[in-house]
Amino acid sequence: MCLDQERRVIYVFGGLTLQDRSSSTLSPGERRYSGFYEYDIANGEWRRRREDAAAMQAAAAAAAAAQANGGGNTK
Repeated sequence: MCLDQERRVIYVFGGLTLQDRSSSTLSPGERRYSGFYEYDIANGEWRRRREDAAAMQAAAAAAAAAQANGGGNTK
């Protein structure tokens, strides 16, 4: 969560979505993340800034692979 005091907006990232693996279409080790939202304090309204996306899934998988391979350093 992050607060932009000037704009009076709170930003929230949903984080990792936990699912029952027995009823999920995810393969073992695959993770799914929820979206990114902002809350306008003055108007009391939520707005989705970014939906769950395959690109987010791919980025998370790439980061996990890089971490597993020594942090992704190629030097």
